[in-house]
Amino acid sequence: MSKFTDALGQEWRLEFDGFLLDRIAAEANVDLADLSAGGMLAIDRDVKALVRVLSVACDEQLRERRKPAAEFQKQIRKEAITRARGAVMEALADFFPESEWSAMLSSLTTRKNQPEMTPEQLQLAAGFLKMDPEVQKDVMSLIQQEMADGSLQSLPDSGSAPDPDATPPTPADDSPESAESAPGDLPSETSG
Repeated sequence: MSKFTDALGQEWRLEFDGFLLDRIAAEANVDLADLSAGGMLAIDRDVKALVRVLSVACDEQLRERRKPAAEFQKQIRKEAITRARGAVMEALADFFPESEWSAMLSSLTTRKNQPEMTPEQLQLAAGFLKMDPEVQKDVMSLIQQEMADGSLQSLPDSGSAPDPDATPPTPADDSPESAESAPGDLPSETSG
């Protein structure tokens, strides 16, 4: 069990179980059990996501104290945000088996080191991910060939040639909805 204090100095306990993680995914729209660390990245980068998670995770304590969720949410600010993030991570570490936790931390580190993508890049990535894996390999081979020929100088915001066997970028929140929002008029072939 982990603890954090809000901006008023009130202490809150966090302890995760499977049911609570399901509630958080449903009510806060943050999947902390996602092994690719999408939910952990969300609470790391989005204070609103963190506050939603805390509201669900501390719901029982809020009822016991007869404290409205809105009042609690107002007290997650300044250094309380940092303390709450740390407590969430500690509670997750206490819940997951060591091998899964290690994999999640590795995924989180990888995701944090990926450059931020523009909405247009996210749409292109989502469209790419919807392609058949063989088509993905063909597209990557074509890009690599054009870069080798010099006809394609570089990819936007990229300093190196793509690896055809590399995992393509994933949408920021890793949800199926993001993949479904790709425009339907993406070009299916590139002319050379």
